[in-house]
Amino acid sequence: MTKIVTSNKNNKDRIYNIEVKKLDSYGFINLDFIKIDVEGYEWEVILGGKETIENNLPVLMIELHKCYKHKQRAIDYLKSLNYKIKSFESDFVFWK
Repeated sequence: MTKIVTSNKNNKDRIYNIEVKKLDSYGFINLDFIKIDVEGYEWEVILGGKETIENNLPVLMIELHKCYKHKQRAIDYLKSLNYKIKSFESDFVFWK
């Protein structure tokens, strides 16, 4: 679970609880494209979608800023699956 906190015009916080699921929990098949832009949590999304990625080998578009702590880990993992890589500044495209 995670949450979003917003303030209204009276400066009263509203909290919204949001259920977070692993990508693998959806059981996607014949998946051909995934875009990941989660502000520094890309590696965690990849870990939660390892089966989906390995079973479908989709094209991936991932925002990976140089300051993200697991940037190289994500790149190395996808290279181990023989993905090709093209970067456009902080946006990376991975394909088979």
